[in-house]
Amino acid sequence: MKFIKSSILAVLLLSNSVATAGMITNGNFASDCTLNGWEQQGFGDINISGSPGNCAVNLSVNDTDFDAEIYQSVMFESGFDYQLTVDFDTSLLSNSDSFFISLLNDDFDLVDLLMPADISFSMQSNAFTINTDSLRDNYSNQNWSLSFLLYDELYDDFSTSTVAISNVSLSKVVNDVPAPAGMALFALGFIGLLASRRDVSLYRHANQIS
Repeated sequence: MKFIKSSILAVLLLSNSVATAGMITNGNFASDCTLNGWEQQGFGDINISGSPGNCAVNLSVNDTDFDAEIYQSVMFESGFDYQLTVDFDTSLLSNSDSFFISLLNDDFDLVDLLMPADISFSMQSNAFTINTDSLRDNYSNQNWSLSFLLYDELYDDFSTSTVAISNVSLSKVVNDVPAPAGMALFALGFIGLLASRRDVSLYRHANQIS
């Protein structure tokens, strides 16, 4: 009985170990309505608008206040891909200004995930795959930050650009691993088989003694 209990506990721990967790602190701006966990820099305006359930962080720039950026440190485990998903609205982005989603390390190496040419001027949800093997092969410094930068490209265009970000999530992608429920069922079945074999063995041993 002790064997079965300890084995079931191991199965539960195993099933939990393959679950992925979000890697971003306070990425659900729509619900949380705060910038806690994010660093800010630049001369532009950075603010939260809306009400809980419909909030967004707004980055705004113009000719005078020409850049606005929020960023957060992220850690990647080697050997895994990560998926970054961002919900944002660029309907108020001037076509003369630029919005970037990038990874930046302590050596100021820059990996652009979203370039201005990739943007359609509307509400959109974009998913990006980040390969840690590629990062480690190409960059010696692995202290990365995830950056959202809005930049005023053209002086004297008399426009104000705004990008609204409502959600940011980053999750580890686990490939070629059985689903937790499937692993748990398989392991429990295996434990049951061991337990039944153990009972048969005890029965046979008792009969031999008698």
